[in-house]
Amino acid sequence: MIHRFSYPCYFLFILIPFFSCEDNVVFEKKIKLSSGKWYYQDTLEYKWEIKDTSREYKLLMLVEHDTEYPYQNIYFKIHTHFPRDSTKEQVLSVDLADHTGKWYGKCYGSRCKVEFTLQEKVLFAQSGNYQIQMEQYMRTDSVAHIRSIALRLLDTGTLQEI
Repeated sequence: MIHRFSYPCYFLFILIPFFSCEDNVVFEKKIKLSSGKWYYQDTLEYKWEIKDTSREYKLLMLVEHDTEYPYQNIYFKIHTHFPRDSTKEQVLSVDLADHTGKWYGKCYGSRCKVEFTLQEKVLFAQSGNYQIQMEQYMRTDSVAHIRSIALRLLDTGTLQEI
């Protein structure tokens, strides 16, 4: 038999898992490619603000694609813009499948989602506005069967002094 005063406790324990997950998300944005094609001229933009430079962060990318995607990987050209007008540019290859053609991540029907860690321990030296611009950097004008690209920035905690 449950006493009346314990009902609020049961209710509280049921709700805790729903509110405790992903509370360290600082930024998250998903850009859908409505036609399922990503053209050279389609630049994806992600902007966020960093206020606390004493924290460590983790930067993740989530790629959603069709199982009809014809390649093992996808190339990105990434432009990172920092608060004081400096910019860094890099080319990144992301594997979506292994060498046998088995898709990474989770697939449901004809769609797959795969999450990658872009940077594990990100330290922002400057507070202010940051921006990442992404372009597809394949050898064709358009890349078919890419549905969305998302970026997520997680706060992983305070820097540890050594």
